[in-house]
Amino acid sequence: MRLLFVTPELDWPLRSGGQIRQWNTLQALLQCGGVDVVVLRSPGRHLSPEAYAGCRRTIVASRRWILPTNAQRRAYDSTIGRLRLAVTTVRPFEYLGPRNAGLKSWFANLVARERYDVIWIGKPTCANALGWRDCTRTILDGEDYEYVREFHLLNHSAWYGAKAVNYLNLAKLYRWERRLPHWYARVIRCSTHDWRRLPADNIVVVRNGTELPRATPQRSPESRVLFVGALGYAPNQMGLEWFVAKVWPAVRQAIPAALLDIVGGDPSRALRDHDGQNGVHIHGFVADLSPFWQRAALSVVPLLAGAGTRLKIPESLAHEVPVVSTKIGAFGLDLGAAEGVWQEDEPAAFASRCCELLRAPVEGMVAARQGKAIVATSYNWQHIQAQIANLAREVAAPADLPHHDVTVR
Repeated sequence: MRLLFVTPELDWPLRSGGQIRQWNTLQALLQCGGVDVVVLRSPGRHLSPEAYAGCRRTIVASRRWILPTNAQRRAYDSTIGRLRLAVTTVRPFEYLGPRNAGLKSWFANLVARERYDVIWIGKPTCANALGWRDCTRTILDGEDYEYVREFHLLNHSAWYGAKAVNYLNLAKLYRWERRLPHWYARVIRCSTHDWRRLPADNIVVVRNGTELPRATPQRSPESRVLFVGALGYAPNQMGLEWFVAKVWPAVRQAIPAALLDIVGGDPSRALRDHDGQNGVHIHGFVADLSPFWQRAALSVVPLLAGAGTRLKIPESLAHEVPVVSTKIGAFGLDLGAAEGVWQEDEPAAFASRCCELLRAPVEGMVAARQGKAIVATSYNWQHIQAQIANLAREVAAPADLPHHDVTVR
């Protein structure tokens, strides 16, 4: 098989859940045959060849084609400009950007010349930038529903002048994501819960996963709570600020020795101001999380907004660390208290559950082991890679199939 994989740039080591998903998809496709990769890279960024090891060719295109232009950014910054953007284009704000006919023609010619059996596009914004729609052999990883994430973010934000315009954009984003299955052979979502939102016959569920430790974790839990996540991601930032302001003080009042470890790149100024205060420690991006998993009595996923599923919950259970999450944070995962995942939305209840696990870490670890058994079968990247490879083989078309359902827009 000849395969083409399109992805935003991948750092090495991988820095976010989205990058981990893209890299594991690539590893699955490499099991099927020769893979060419088109990397949409930000100007000035160094390409990490380790992330694309094993590929036949790595082709770099500019990521600026999937980002808004300077004029669009300036317009977006004003209420009137944002309204004008909303009513003068059918594309949601998330899909704005320059219209580059040359890039689209180049990509269409590449596909026609190489006659790939399967084209796998890792993000809807990448497909949009390339102007690519193909109902015969293209698989689009839709990941999360962006309209769901934006809905939660809007509902939890204070009123501002352009908020009504953003709700208008939300309706456009919903309509856009609803149409994706009409444009591609398969569209992937992260959970059966997301499949039920906008069901279609060619939507396939491919879960997020984690790697199981090669050896049984040597756990020595202390009075430590752990948060892991990309802090530049708006839902993570919003949820963590809520946790630090409304939940953590109650935990510290009940257990003064409790410590909070926050691990993730790009923390906001507001979060950095908490570093070293009230038992909070911000560590930035960490490549090896093993020491943090060994010492944590529990991890927290205090999301108030988001879509899809969180990789950090299966990862925590894989290390036998129980989790306290909001319902949104645990959305889409078939894991509950019996498997070491407790869901609490009210600050007092969230704090109380954290305190219970801090006081009885062994009981939490026993429940997390039950969750680990489910993770090993249902949320294991090794098994998920096999599913991805099988999906690619299923969609692979004969080399002489005419390209009658391909459009470039």
